[in-house]
Amino acid sequence: MKKLILTTLLLVLSTVSNAEGRASEPTFCEWLGDSAFAVAQNRDNGIEEYDLIGKVLSEGKSYGEQSIVIPLIDRVYGIESDLSSNAVAYMEKQHCEIASVYFIK
Repeated sequence: MKKLILTTLLLVLSTVSNAEGRASEPTFCEWLGDSAFAVAQNRDNGIEEYDLIGKVLSEGKSYGEQSIVIPLIDRVYGIESDLSSNAVAYMEKQHCEIASVYFIK
């Protein structure tokens, strides 16, 4: 339930930022795309999945951020393992933006 509330809040805030046109920080979907790119770069550089998850957990990130990044790591190392870093980032950002549009309706 906490994940749903956090995700909903982040999507609404990023949508409001886009609507106002004054977003000084990256939107949630841009952040997710950048995070996916970083994870894919780590994958391409030979860092193992569980080592990367351990690093995320040891950095003291918030629970909300961990609950988004750890499944992202799992996707990048799993079903998206054959995609380039740029393709992974683009795909994650597009999925997020599509979900945002459908969520608003």
